[in-house]
This record gives sequence, C-alpha cells and structure tokens, in this order.
Amino acid sequence: MKLAVVGGIFGFPEGYRDAVRWTTETILVDEMRRRGHHVDALGHSPRLDMSAYDIVHVHHLSWGSVAASTDRGTTPFTFTLHATRPAYPRAAPFVMARADGIVALWPGQADAFARTYRTCGAALTVIPNGVDPNTFRYRPRRPPGSGPWRLLYVGQLIPAKGVDLLVRTLPELRRRHRIRLDLAYHVAIDEDRLRALVADLGVDDMVRFVGRTSQAELGSLYQDAHIVVLPSTGQHEALPSVLTEAMFAGALPVATDIGGIADQISPFGIVVPPGERGALEAGIEDAIQTYGDHCARAQEMSAAAMRRFSIASMVDAHERHYEALVAEEGGPRRRAPSRRLGTLVGGPALTVRRWVKPPREPAVE
Repeated sequence: MKLAVVGGIFGFPEGYRDAVRWTTETILVDEMRRRGHHVDALGHSPRLDMSAYDIVHVHHLSWGSVAASTDRGTTPFTFTLHATRPAYPRAAPFVMARADGIVALWPGQADAFARTYRTCGAALTVIPNGVDPNTFRYRPRRPPGSGPWRLLYVGQLIPAKGVDLLVRTLPELRRRHRIRLDLAYHVAIDEDRLRALVADLGVDDMVRFVGRTSQAELGSLYQDAHIVVLPSTGQHEALPSVLTEAMFAGALPVATDIGGIADQISPFGIVVPPGERGALEAGIEDAIQTYGDHCARAQEMSAAAMRRFSIASMVDAHERHYEALVAEEGGPRRRAPSRRLGTLVGGPALTVRRWVKPPREPAVE
C-alpha cells in the first residue's frame, strides 16, 4: 500500500520533531513502514498530489485537510481531528462531509461526529491513540511515607493547559502534606509567567521546572511520580497520551473532564471540572487520601491501559481501516470530484483558491 500521512508535526524543523517523536502520526509512519508499506510523511503546507497514493490520511484540521477535501482525483482520504472542538468551525463540516473515512479517538467522539456533521456515509471508526509500553514501564506503587507526595505535569506550558491552576493549589495543599511538583514540557511559552507565579506564591521549594526530557527520562519521571495531573482548561484536548503513559507506569491520573479523558482514565483515575482551582485541589486531595486503594489496583490499571492503548492495536486498526477504504466495492463513497467539490451534500460552501499561502502549522499535542 502506498500511503501519505499528513500531519502538523511533519511541517516543523527536525529538532522539534525529534523532541516530540511520539505523536500518533509519527508512530503510524514508522510502524506502517515496518510492515512493508510505502509511507510518505507530509506537513500541511506543501502541495498534496493525492494521485500518487492509494490512500491519504490527514491529521488535524488545517490546510492539508482542505486540500484533500477539494482534490479532483479518485484517491480516498481519511481524517482524524485530534480535538474536541475544531479550531476552524466552518471548515470542519466541509472536511467531514468529503472524507471517505473518519477516525474518532473514543466512542463518545464518534457519536458526537455522527450527531454534529453530515458525514454522508463515511466509514467512521474508533481507534484510540497508542503508546509504547516499553518506554513507560509499570512500577508498583506505595505512599511516600516520610517523603513528599510527588506530583507530575507533562505537556506544553501554554495557557490552555491550566498549569497556573495547578500551581495555585500548592499553598493550600502544603498545609496538610509535603508536596513536590515536577513540570516536564517541550514548549515553554508560559514558563516565565509560571516562574513568576511560583515566586509570588512562595512555593519555589515545591516546584521543579524540568523542561525538555528524553523518552527514557520521561519514563523515569512517571515511575517516580505518585500522581500525574493534567489540569487543562481548553477544549483542544482529545485523548491525551500523557494520561495513558501515566497509567502504563502505574501513576494515579487526576485530570479535568475534557474530550475523551473521562472515558480514557475510567474507572481508575479522578476527573474534575475544568477551570476550577478548588475542584482541582479537591481532586488531588482525594487522590492522596485514597492512595492506598490505588496502590492495590495500580497493576490492574496498567494492564487494562496496555490492552486498550497499545501501539500494535492502534496500527492494526488503522491498517484494517485503510485496506477497507481502498478495497471498497465500487470505490470509496466520495471519489467522484463532483461530490468532493459540491456544496449541497457537504453543507456550507467553503471558498478555496487554487493556491494561497497556507496557515501556520497547528500546535502538536
């Protein structure tokens, strides 16, 4: 099979791609190549010649998804949104109506797509993101004893991640517990603001700005952490890999109820409303108070997550999805250019010039 995988990560410089290698797109490219398929990894910006491929898989709602939607050829394409709410709400119905296949990350997202968009009979399948179990190995858990409770945040330092809310829980939590918070991140947009906040709150001794880490170093951080906290406030989250990685390693996840997170960490993790410092603090307190129960179930949680979110399962499901679209009797549902370019079937019209300067590559989760 000759496959093109289009994703924002492939439009970034090589140094950045090396730092965030474990995206779904990157894993798919590497694993499909290992299985003997010809795979090209493309950013959203270059011209997309779909006729050169058996199938095109576009990740994220950006220029590449619009280009695939308006292609005049017969090559089928499938689409993964990777977000709870699209960044470009006018473009989303246009792309969804013209995709031959749509990949949802959890069952609730598939239901939402079916309710919200005119998918016009596209092959809609649920495929959770996969994580490497060899990198994030399980370690048995126990309370810290006389040592501090080790909290870990992994992700980007951007406002939508809500790290400031997490930092603001520390003064109250320290009244009852010894706490240490590690922040591991590859995008440091909010670092100066958060350092100032840490100083203002007087919790400098509790917070360590770890910064960028290797996968092996990150695996060790997960193993050492008691609780992994994801306090996101924005609707950009879908199925965050950091929570899967935490469960693989045996750390207890505490996260906000955004996207597929509740489905992802149930029944083992703790979910709290987004944007509420008091609720986040209560969730962390609950995690500490019930940590003995978690220790008894940590291995069960890790095993369940590995069954559900393994890379092998993810790639197997994608391969079946691709093969079904390519082999579909009579061709994929929207191979006809008139269906790709028309507006009556797909919903609102979207004007696309033959070539304009493409937008910036989207941020990678």
